[in-house]
Amino acid sequence: MRLIQLSGLSLCLAATAAAQVTAVGPFTGDHSDGFETQVAGQFSLCIQGRVFNNNGDLCGPFGNAGMHITGGWGFRCSLPPNSGSRLFGSANGPAEFTFDTDVTAFGGYFATNSWLAGNPGNDFVTVEFRDRMGNLIDSETATVTDNCTYTWNGWTSGTGIASVRIINSAFGGAFVDLDDMEISMGPGSIGTNYCTANPNSTGNTGAMSASGSTSILANNLTLQADDLPMNAFGYFLTSLTQANTPNPGGSLGVLCLGGNIGRYTGPGQIQNTGTGDSFDLLIDLTSIPTPTGFVPAVAGQARSFQAWHRDSVGGVAVSNFTDGLEVTFTP
Repeated sequence: MRLIQLSGLSLCLAATAAAQVTAVGPFTGDHSDGFETQVAGQFSLCIQGRVFNNNGDLCGPFGNAGMHITGGWGFRCSLPPNSGSRLFGSANGPAEFTFDTDVTAFGGYFATNSWLAGNPGNDFVTVEFRDRMGNLIDSETATVTDNCTYTWNGWTSGTGIASVRIINSAFGGAFVDLDDMEISMGPGSIGTNYCTANPNSTGNTGAMSASGSTSILANNLTLQADDLPMNAFGYFLTSLTQANTPNPGGSLGVLCLGGNIGRYTGPGQIQNTGTGDSFDLLIDLTSIPTPTGFVPAVAGQARSFQAWHRDSVGGVAVSNFTDGLEVTFTP
């Protein structure tokens, strides 16, 4: 079968809408944190020991060094841990979680020991969700009581969450206490999908996702193509340019890349779905293919990915594509 030519195609940028954050009940995520393993008894800029199994940090976003792990905290009422022997609280300004990899769900048990009984000041807690570029995805008001009891607050997002800032309306944003936190980093939590794929022989449209980390230093980004035919060979493509080109080279699919397109066709990079419907590849961020050689990823740079795959319709050998996935790299 003739391989299609993918260079020199026209540019047509595709827009994608960001999904807002949606409240969700208690869940068990990919990583949990009850603050049992971090350094306690210090009011610091960032929690020492990181959080969520070394997948994130919990710091004062404005240089406010009041992040605190403790076994209990008394102020206007006395607050014990929700479970275990420790909880987190800020004594100076808001608290902010930042994640090495975008998360799709965030939640945990919220409390405060700073509000007066009856909450006469109508105090509230704001939770801000931001993407990898610092753009505000959504802002929600958490459910928090005034009597040192914990209340679950959790959310999911169709847009990858890079950071969550928690702000008390009283005391300059401080005195929001947290315990038993959860995050999920499911498929599709990295990057933004764009461009609509055409159905393949399964009746489904091939879908791109990524997992691991956008960090160049971590160099741990895995691409995945899903909803493909069985026993289909394929490989991943990449470019700095997006496009929307139907039926390139006689393919039944839509090419979502333009400009200089690189192919992951080196040793061990051409994949097969086997008896499943997907294939994946751990890519090297120090060596991204282009038509003229290999280049490293650049922090702050947005790069797009797509998968091309073989297919068969009515016994005739054809090819198709997944949708596209834009990923912005971090240091």
